[in-house]
Amino acid sequence: MFVHLWILVVLPAVAFLLSTMFSDISLLKMVSDGYGAVTLLFYFCILVAVSWLAFRTAFSGFALGFGFFTVGYTPKEIRKAIIHQRIARSSRFQFNQHMQQELEILREKESELEIIQKVFSHLSEAVVITDVQGTIASINNAFVEITGFLANDIIGQNMRLLKSGRHGTPFYVEMWQELLTKGLWSGNIWNQRKNGEIYPQWTVIKAIYDRDGNIRNFVGILSDRTDIRESQQQIEFAANYDILTELPNRILLKDRLSQSIIQAKRHKQLVGLLWVGLDRFKQVNTSGGRLFGDQVLKILAQRLRDGMRENDTIARIGGDEFVLLATQLDDIAHFRLIAEKILQLLGHTLQLGGHTLHFSACIGITVYPIDVDCAESLLKHAETAMHQAKKLGGNTYQFYTQQMGDVAMRRWNTEVGLRRALEHKEFVLFYQPQYDVFTGALVGVEALVRWNSPQFGWVTPDQFIPMAEETGLIVPLGEWILMEACAQNKRWQDAGFPPIQVAVNVSPRQFKSPHLVEAVEKSLLKTGLDAQWLELEITESTFLDDEKRAIEILGQWRRLGLHLAIDDFGTGYSSLSCLRHYPVHSLKIDRSFINDIAHDDQSAAIVNAILAVARGLKLTVVAEGVSSVEQLEFLRQSGCHKVQGFLFSPPVPENEIVELMQDAVFVSNLHTPANTWPGHYSMNEICSELT
Repeated sequence: MFVHLWILVVLPAVAFLLSTMFSDISLLKMVSDGYGAVTLLFYFCILVAVSWLAFRTAFSGFALGFGFFTVGYTPKEIRKAIIHQRIARSSRFQFNQHMQQELEILREKESELEIIQKVFSHLSEAVVITDVQGTIASINNAFVEITGFLANDIIGQNMRLLKSGRHGTPFYVEMWQELLTKGLWSGNIWNQRKNGEIYPQWTVIKAIYDRDGNIRNFVGILSDRTDIRESQQQIEFAANYDILTELPNRILLKDRLSQSIIQAKRHKQLVGLLWVGLDRFKQVNTSGGRLFGDQVLKILAQRLRDGMRENDTIARIGGDEFVLLATQLDDIAHFRLIAEKILQLLGHTLQLGGHTLHFSACIGITVYPIDVDCAESLLKHAETAMHQAKKLGGNTYQFYTQQMGDVAMRRWNTEVGLRRALEHKEFVLFYQPQYDVFTGALVGVEALVRWNSPQFGWVTPDQFIPMAEETGLIVPLGEWILMEACAQNKRWQDAGFPPIQVAVNVSPRQFKSPHLVEAVEKSLLKTGLDAQWLELEITESTFLDDEKRAIEILGQWRRLGLHLAIDDFGTGYSSLSCLRHYPVHSLKIDRSFINDIAHDDQSAAIVNAILAVARGLKLTVVAEGVSSVEQLEFLRQSGCHKVQGFLFSPPVPENEIVELMQDAVFVSNLHTPANTWPGHYSMNEICSELT
């Protein structure tokens, strides 16, 4: 009775008590959720007790089910408390995970900041960070290197500390307005280093905004442009100034001249150009060398710079020529005084390197607006007047005249015509025969160029050869003469005539060409002419500029098998001691010595001396300009080998040379009348040709 009462009363009471103490969690779920050992043991004991009671009573099935139900479900309040406990425990776990993630992110950002700091410190451009008022907050190493200010010197200071003073207030006002409105400014600024040096700087400034859109900081990137500026200045200097004398060059002179003409036109004033050409300056380079000549030019340039007014321009046009631009004058007589002062300045004795030098100059003067009102024309007129002054003998000045302009225009037309003549093959070769004095045989010809111009007709060499030499056209013209003379001589040989030598003159300008030896080899190879039948004639003056090089080139020609001659011997500057070093075969006596040998003892003595030297050096002698029987007889008795001149034939076209070749020899009897010689020229005809 008591036992059954315990089962009916006590067991439900225990179950109810348990239902108020534990949550709606089964024992198995509690194990899986990881509850503590005490809690698990407590639940286990309850389960054992319930099971024992169930098996001890007659209501075992009901008790067992009720026990599992009691263990599995609890009232709502207990369930909430345990759920809150679980949530709290889960939140702590999630918080710990979140904190670990945040720590990892912070470590990554710290690493990134370290990299950024290193890059910031080692940038080649200077970087500066300021607040809104321009107070410096941070700088990098490049900023220190460029400005010289250390971090301790500059941080906390305003950027105004770097101002150079070259920019006015409007410059900075405009810069700040653009920064505040656009948030960006870039441009060139002249700033000042810590040592006071002012330098050019390319600057880019960027505004940094906060979340509200207000400017918080400015970041400036600064580049030192000193090297670039210096390079630009060097380029500009080289473009506008002469490197040697540091005087303005032609480009800058022309620009200043154009500006001076505009000012003179406005104020009714005169502008003058004085073109200064030094006399015989080439001899300085020849005797002292190029470096010595450059030193002399620098000293003379300084004399001119010091002796002229500050508002005048002294320019070096090239070589040994200078131009003075004189402005703000109202009387043409002033230009005469300026020219006399220049001659006086240059005429002072110059002591340099143990040498005592004396200089003179020729000056050409042209005046705006009297002569012309164009800058380029003024320059041309001044140069023309200078050349005219040189013709007067040097150490003088000459004003430009219209007559000079006419001469200059003819020279210009001649130069243009020469260029056209080369392109259109208007040149032809004439040949003057050379005879053996003792056998009378025609042994050679001298090739002489003639110009058959459609505009000017037949132009004599003395009219165009100097121009060709001056302009450099003599080089291509000389190469054409060389090729044509070789080709013609080969055609004569192929036609069956006995081989003769063809002599070709090589001008001093042509001799300086680096391709001269190559041109000779090309002519022989292309025409097939044997080298022994080509004679090259050079004048004594050719040896003056570079005797060593001249001898070297003559040696190369001689090794090719060419015949070499010195033309116009006796009129140049070579000495007899130098003559023995020249690898030549023959000398040509100039016609100026031949003209009077029959009547003038001095001319006869000079010719005999030349012949004696030639015999001693085993050289052949050719006499030029033989025009009389008396001259021919003198030369024959004196031992001259060859002769050429109007006594035998003037220069003639190649077809007339063929006729002379067919005659073979002239009559060797000196008393034979002149009209029986192959040329068939009377003395009247000879005189006519000479005039």
